[in-house]
Amino acid sequence: MKKTQLAAAIALAVSGAVIAPQASAGDHNSMQAQINALSGMMKQMQKELKRVKSAGGSQSLQEWENTVNAVKELKQKKNRVSFRGGFAKADHSRYGDILTDANSDGSGAGINIGGLGVDTIDLTGNSQNGKRDGWYFGAALDHHINSDLFGISDLIGVPAEVLAEIMFEYKEFDSTFLNRSPLATAANDSVNAVMGDNELEDVVCSSDALGGSGSLTQTGAGPYGSCGNTVTVTQFTLSASPKIKFMEGSDFRPWVIPAGFAFHVISPPSDGVTYSTVGVQFAVGADYKIWQDIYAGADFRYHLTSNATDGVNVDGMTAGGYVSLGF
Repeated sequence: MKKTQLAAAIALAVSGAVIAPQASAGDHNSMQAQINALSGMMKQMQKELKRVKSAGGSQSLQEWENTVNAVKELKQKKNRVSFRGGFAKADHSRYGDILTDANSDGSGAGINIGGLGVDTIDLTGNSQNGKRDGWYFGAALDHHINSDLFGISDLIGVPAEVLAEIMFEYKEFDSTFLNRSPLATAANDSVNAVMGDNELEDVVCSSDALGGSGSLTQTGAGPYGSCGNTVTVTQFTLSASPKIKFMEGSDFRPWVIPAGFAFHVISPPSDGVTYSTVGVQFAVGADYKIWQDIYAGADFRYHLTSNATDGVNVDGMTAGGYVSLGF
């Protein structure tokens, strides 16, 4: 029964109640019949009213539950800022680059400079610089995008959310003091070669580089100051990646980055004076809720590059831990 019909029935009942006392005693039987009919109508209306109230109350309760759930959803802090650190390993070393240690191939063999039976390492006195193992630290920002993997979660029956990660990290692989750092040596030698007699000992950042007995004079100096300097081999990475996180609602959350864009900057530059390249990042990890909006986790990442750094391959991996704060 609609609300308008219910109102009409109530009005009819009231009007009947008002008219009833005005009936004559002779119409008692007729009045009794009308009263019985009105009584039946009232009972029916009471039943209908109870049904409407019951339906309305149930609907209000469901709406309230939906509102509460929506508020809880809004209060959840699904964005994260993370602080990361750990172990880094490059697929290839940078031994023998001009600007890392200036030792040609770094082996000290196979080159006979000036017919004197010496290699570049014999003239520079530099130790190898640019090993594969290193360390890293950095930070990342996770921004929540979607809570059901764009509808795929319902199809596969696996709850998952999508986040966008912006990550940057600094990696350091080696740091060595070079007796004759490349740039200082080149600057001093350019003057020595002009002012000297163009013999070998005049062009290696010291007027007596080989010494009278052929021994190397360490940490020479020239017009531009000391030839020795510390050279640090580093790499900076900036990446943007989609991150798929599983087990929403659980304290333990595994995740995966299927593929992401990465931009790398190396120092010192390559022999071709190229210092940047791009590549793809792959990653897996997991984190655990420690307390309120504080999380701890670990991840493994591999960087595959386009090898566009003119002889320097910066492919490699990182493995470490991180601490995250939700906001």
